[in-house]
Amino acid sequence: MKTKVLFSAVVLSAAVMFSSCSKDDNPSTPEEVVTPPKVISEYIKQDVKTGVYQVTNLPMIPTGAKYVQDGVTQHAMNKPFYFNFSTAQMVTEDKAAGLTWDMVLMDANTYFNAAGLLNNGTINNRPWSQNGSTNIATYVTEDFDNVKNIPSDLNFTLKAIGVQSTGTLRVSEWGKTMNTETGIFSYYLPIKNITYIIKLNDGKIVKLCMQNMYKVNDVSKPYEASATSTSGFLTFKYAVFPAGTTDINTVK
Repeated sequence: MKTKVLFSAVVLSAAVMFSSCSKDDNPSTPEEVVTPPKVISEYIKQDVKTGVYQVTNLPMIPTGAKYVQDGVTQHAMNKPFYFNFSTAQMVTEDKAAGLTWDMVLMDANTYFNAAGLLNNGTINNRPWSQNGSTNIATYVTEDFDNVKNIPSDLNFTLKAIGVQSTGTLRVSEWGKTMNTETGIFSYYLPIKNITYIIKLNDGKIVKLCMQNMYKVNDVSKPYEASATSTSGFLTFKYAVFPAGTTDINTVK
């Protein structure tokens, strides 16, 4: 009887040891720690890992006026939107003639007018004309994260970007107009695979993707828009890189 008890104890002990060794041989994979984004403001967050700034539903400031044209729905006019990429902040209109901003959206929600003008002193008839600023851009027809290097054959010639006024994509433009069956303008449809590369005055490089000029209801679908979308908001993402770099990878 004692022999049977002893044998049973030995078997049980071996089973426990085997089980313990099996667990040690197959350690569980530790869960990836998700770092919350850095909050810049109510509408702007920065991914700590990649450095990408996400601007979502940043409200424009209405002027109270309407864009009016025969056969076209009236659209609300908004004040110019001056933005500094490095500080991720808006710049007030009284500083338009200076160098503290990089790009201005000239009423991003009016008909035929969603131009983003770079702070480039050679653009005439603007408050910043001849201010010495030399911001200049180019573009790649690729999704934002797929653009990991600046191609050597790119020419930086753009002083402005915008939404087109025809139904097909034109050079440098990040959206197209959608018309009704009778040919009347209905809404702008953002185009996903347009990525801008901008050289700032201090040599820094900005990779930019304009995503929407309407209110985004689902943050996982920033490019969605329709005839019933609410205008008066801007959504875009970008990253800033050191001067002289050709590496603009935002996939970490």
